[in-house]
Amino acid sequence: MSKKLPLHDVHIRLGARMIEFGDYFMPLEYESIIKEHISVRNNVAIFDISHMGEFVVKGNSCIEFLQKVTTNNISSLSPGKAHYSCFTNENGGVIDDIIVYCLNKNEFLIIVNSINRQKDYEWLKNNIINNVDLYDYSDDYALFAIQGPESLKIVSKIFGHEISYKPFTFVLKNFENIDNILISATGYTGSLGYEILVKTKYSEKLWNIIFENGEEYNLIPAGLGARDTLRIEAGLCLYGNELTEEVTPLEAGLKWIVKFDEKDFIGKQNLIRQQKNGITKKLVGFELLEKNIARKNYKIYNDKEQLIGKVTSGTFSPYFKKSIGMGYVSKEHAEIGNEIYIDIRGKFIKAIIVKLPFYNAIRKFK
Repeated sequence: MSKKLPLHDVHIRLGARMIEFGDYFMPLEYESIIKEHISVRNNVAIFDISHMGEFVVKGNSCIEFLQKVTTNNISSLSPGKAHYSCFTNENGGVIDDIIVYCLNKNEFLIIVNSINRQKDYEWLKNNIINNVDLYDYSDDYALFAIQGPESLKIVSKIFGHEISYKPFTFVLKNFENIDNILISATGYTGSLGYEILVKTKYSEKLWNIIFENGEEYNLIPAGLGARDTLRIEAGLCLYGNELTEEVTPLEAGLKWIVKFDEKDFIGKQNLIRQQKNGITKKLVGFELLEKNIARKNYKIYNDKEQLIGKVTSGTFSPYFKKSIGMGYVSKEHAEIGNEIYIDIRGKFIKAIIVKLPFYNAIRKFK
């Protein structure tokens, strides 16, 4: 049976249309997906993403442990810094994509996808080493994402003007008798944004504080629908779509989070072999040249006869007002500018491969 978010009743009062997503009932939309999407691109909106999982790794050997189980270089992190990374299996396939936060040299926070929470925890536990403790605090914390060009103004107004806009930095704050609020310059939209982690018992209080301070900036709530269209525009991978245990980070365009030279990690040798031999498939972005929407698992063809891949995600872009998507195609057909055909319910729809991401915010701050 699906669980309710801590603020489930708040979302109902705000008019959210709730759906089952993984193990939770989640807001799909409030007023409309398009309005929420455009608000993130041009203004600001807030998402309740408390379904995400939160693990803490503690101990004198936690850096050694995290070097073993993640692909990015943990040693590059200092307190107040975070990075994007992933867990890979022995074959180099992606178990999950994650964000790792350095609280101190002996304590790290890991944000995992809710759908993989139990799988990730068991995998970490099975690979744990001496002098490391692993905790699952997912039910003890709520997570909000304030996203959009006005987000810094709201966060600074509440927590102080020392809040940084530099990506993957974070601070811990005490505010209004709420202790250890984590505010990080991260998000899943491609726009400027922040994610705020707070103890569940304070979640409604903080949600109300955010809305009170966001009123002058026309802050609105946003749901999963806009979160998905935004991340597709930003060319961001979704686990279960672009990322699975049968896909490697090299194929997904995530070579930049795989640090071969700095460390050993589970799956490294197979990824080295793949890098040496060359990938056979590649994640690409595409634009449809005709009216339609490409959905997950639709087949991609080179010339209406040669099958070269499949769609992983597709949507109508509210910002660009065109149909876009992502998918894996064979490496030899992945060149930008190549025309492809997508089989949509038996009809071949022409598309063109384009550079990812579709949307790339250029941020300038005084």
